[in-house]
Amino acid sequence: MSSESIFDRIVRDENDYTEILCHLLRISDDFRRRILRLLVPPKLAYGIRGENVRTQVVLEGYGKPDVHVVAPDICALVEVKHSRRCAPTDNQDPGGDLNGDLKGYLRYLSGRPEVNRFLTYLVPRDWIYLDQLKWSLDNMGKQLHAVGIGVLIKHWDEVLGAIEPGGSEAAILVEEFRKLLDDQFGPFRFKREEIDMLFGKDFATHCEVVLKAEAVVEQIAIRARSRFEKDKVRRDDNVRRDDKELEKGHEYGYFITTPNTGKWGLWFGISPGLAEIGFPICFAVRCSRDKENSLQAALKAVWKEEQREVDGWLIWSSAAALKSTEPAEELWKRACHVFDYWVRPSSKRKAAAAGH
Repeated sequence: MSSESIFDRIVRDENDYTEILCHLLRISDDFRRRILRLLVPPKLAYGIRGENVRTQVVLEGYGKPDVHVVAPDICALVEVKHSRRCAPTDNQDPGGDLNGDLKGYLRYLSGRPEVNRFLTYLVPRDWIYLDQLKWSLDNMGKQLHAVGIGVLIKHWDEVLGAIEPGGSEAAILVEEFRKLLDDQFGPFRFKREEIDMLFGKDFATHCEVVLKAEAVVEQIAIRARSRFEKDKVRRDDNVRRDDKELEKGHEYGYFITTPNTGKWGLWFGISPGLAEIGFPICFAVRCSRDKENSLQAALKAVWKEEQREVDGWLIWSSAAALKSTEPAEELWKRACHVFDYWVRPSSKRKAAAAGH
């Protein structure tokens, strides 16, 4: 039996995963029973029918949850995050508003008449916002208890473990979804076509290109560390390799953290998904609505080559630099203008941007 899912080349983002998940919850009794026992307390899952499950329901003023479940004795919202870097929106974040009151999904649930009300986050185990989510929930714990709202955190590998082959008419689709999840969240292994490639006559050439690309990324990392040392703001982890994605074979790259807080702000490296759209070696920064976001502002101020927004990230690279005789040096020359603007004290940022 092939390990490749029919969804492999079709499913690309969070909305795709959500649509498949919700469709199977609606049409397969066995799948719905197994998965909902994970996403809500098991004793409440049995009373939920397929027609009780909807997706992308607009809650006027409160957001648009990925999964919306309303049955006679329960109202549950499920927020789905497929990418480890996809940030929660303001409505999805359980932290309170400026006055410390409930907002977004939680405020909506607080006004529901059902006795049982739940908000469940379905995220990767290595979701980079997981600690932030737990911290927010701890801070809001008393308020959530007072209004009777339960919040659960579940992971995709748990969904994968709950799926079993069944005899229903939806069994084929369920199995294809299981294979899709297994590829993303299951044990690391090669696909059949990847094994064929490993032993193919062109692998040596492909391997040489990939190793050269990795060497360019490593040289950029060395230059970034040197710049931190030059500005005397270096910490041990200012330039940190993205080991979690490296272990899975998904990406090869580094995070650069902010000098003062230590929180990461910039990523650079190699990502197959970004290479497919013309960014083989690239830089990325999380998009922000904050116009004063110094890193995003630096990028827009000084980077004159192609930029693109992809799944909430601002991606940029330079084809000219990669085609040059010294690609690492040329990429860094372009990137260091952004870097200089970012690592300098705020009082000097405007002057730095103006100077470039």
